[in-house]
Amino acid sequence: PDVWFMRFQINRCRQSGWGNPSPRGICVVDISVAFMHADAAEEIIVEVPPGVKSGPKNTGYWRLLKALNGTRKASQSFQDFCATILIKWRFVRNMHNPAVYYHWDWDLNLEIHGDDFLIDGPREALLALGPEFNKEFACKKLLIVSPHPDDLKEATFLHRRISVDEDGWHEEIDPTYGQNLVKQQ
Repeated sequence: PDVWFMRFQINRCRQSGWGNPSPRGICVVDISVAFMHADAAEEIIVEVPPGVKSGPKNTGYWRLLKALNGTRKASQSFQDFCATILIKWRFVRNMHNPAVYYHWDWDLNLEIHGDDFLIDGPREALLALGPEFNKEFACKKLLIVSPHPDDLKEATFLHRRISVDEDGWHEEIDPTYGQNLVKQQ
């Protein structure tokens, strides 16, 4: 999704206000070795590394069972895997943008960008969703940002800093990332 959806999510959090006993928050999730969660969608044979036994027949080759980063269908396989999990959790996939989901019961918006998830919703729902992510995925990062005193006040998603303080919610591009973009032009 474009940056507009992230801004939509932040604006939804702005509506709950500072000091609200049940504030909306943002959850940032980064999946570790994302593609290896999904089954391989194509047959890929790789040579076994030197010094490693290749199995009972010792052919010197392995057939990959899981998707591998860099293969043609790895990204699509991971997105399909995510869709299956999210639909099992009763999220509904947006018919115009397949990387966007909504959970009607928990009032959660979720967007996926590769192996990164950004979710906005009531703090209690975000707290309940965290353990579900940890059951299904190897999470490298699972952070909740909200005005609640127990939560973080900032996190990074796709080179953008999302933060909350007494003045409200803020989003800004990572200065280093911005400078690198300018240098590449």
